Amino acid sequence: MSLSSISFLEALTILEEKLVKVDWQYLEKYLELFFYPSQSNYLKRILYFSTMILYNVTINIDSTIHQEWLTWMKEIHIPEVMETGCFTENKVCRILAEEEGGMSYSIQYFAPDMATYIKYQTDFAPSLQLEHTKRYGGKFGAFRTLLEVIHTT
Repeated sequence: MSLSSISFLEALTILEEKLVKVDWQYLEKYLELFFYPSQSNYLKRILYFSTMILYNVTINIDSTIHQEWLTWMKEIHIPEVMETGCFTENKVCRILAEEEGGMSYSIQYFAPDMATYIKYQTDFAPSLQLEHTKRYGGKFGAFRTLLEVIHTT
């Protein structure tokens, strides 16, 4: 769905449907996004609350501990992330590339919209990331990527 193919009325309908899924405490913080003079900007802000977001964590973990780390991720960390209620699904993928001294993985979390992802980053990510760093500090490198899902079948 693009802004050029959606009417103003359709956008308002999307907004109405999506706002019931957004925690109002966090919506209030972002309401200023809607107070722009042009309709185009207004529609972009509506879609802010209706576009699925893929939060990808790419990590290279030391090969001497990667199996223990993977077990901990699958049994402890990822379930804790999912218990936040901010993501609808997750995937763990091994990256098929040779890395000196480590194994690389892509951990993917799907949020229903940007507002929910921001809630995760604000309320949950700092403590969950700190727990990971305390446990595996010095044994991994990570970077995070945020993607907008534009098509699924």
